[in-house]
Amino acid sequence: MPNAWSQPSLFDTPRDEYAPPRDLAFEEARVLAVVRARRGQGAAIQVADLAASTEISERRVQQVVKHLVEEHQAPIGTSTTEPHGYYWIATDAERRAVRDSLMRRALSTIRRARAYDRSGWVARLIGQLELELGND
Repeated sequence: MPNAWSQPSLFDTPRDEYAPPRDLAFEEARVLAVVRARRGQGAAIQVADLAASTEISERRVQQVVKHLVEEHQAPIGTSTTEPHGYYWIATDAERRAVRDSLMRRALSTIRRARAYDRSGWVARLIGQLELELGND
């Protein structure tokens, strides 16, 4: 039985190309162009190198990537293994790996929040999420 996390998303339907929005800011367009050329996790570019190639600060690059992913659904992955950095998601397996990593981190953060919740609301939320995700 499908759960909320297995419902189709923008990434579930294979697309040949990502159509960037027409209204991208200058910094967004620069970051997108560099990351888009780094196809696949093995081609990830470190934040420092991305900042240098776009002439944008490292912190601002991180903000721009976050905005591109969250607001424009750009398929940009973050590699936490060598090579570290951002890359253009090239396969469905990469997309699933990034999604699963984010879900594990989100659940971990919520579990930490439980330590500060006296009402039990967070514990109930954790239980719900674990059921949805199929975790024990």
